[in-house]
Amino acid sequence: MRKTIFGLSLLVILVAGLPAYATTDCNSASYIAFGYVDYSPEALWEQKTTWDCWSLGSGLSPAYMSDSSPGFEVTNYGGQATRTAFTVPANNTGHFEVGLYVEITDPNHSSSNILYATAIVYHPGTGYTWHDIYFHNASQGDDSGFQWVELYNVAEGDTITVSISGGTSFLGGHVKFTAVHIFYDYF
Repeated sequence: MRKTIFGLSLLVILVAGLPAYATTDCNSASYIAFGYVDYSPEALWEQKTTWDCWSLGSGLSPAYMSDSSPGFEVTNYGGQATRTAFTVPANNTGHFEVGLYVEITDPNHSSSNILYATAIVYHPGTGYTWHDIYFHNASQGDDSGFQWVELYNVAEGDTITVSISGGTSFLGGHVKFTAVHIFYDYF
């Protein structure tokens, strides 16, 4: 009986010492389908208080897109989101796609309502390459949809970082984004 009580007491102490949450593996595949592997365990379409794979600046607020799905809205001129560098695993060299869903609406068509997204690939030994995913301001009109860039010649050990920045005019316009994905095309 004493061994049982001791064992249960030890188990309670060990479990109490574990954190109440699990951290997200930012290099894990969230799903595999239709010839793609999605390496986006946190695609920003959730409402969470903490993020493991993203650094979100003070110029962003959780918001809802026009279809009521969760995302983020730029709330000042320095809105910034950066995804932790994704390291390309073995046997996944070649073709990647990086994209996000965007919405820019502005009845005043202000160029201050702006969103810029880029994928930065680091190739160890040779340096960085920058790939524009999206650049738009409201003076070009309202815009919405999934935007992406294709990355070729990505090799094992390379890293992919996604950077999103934007601004707002505070005059009734909205700059929003969600569903940020890193896809590997294995066909």
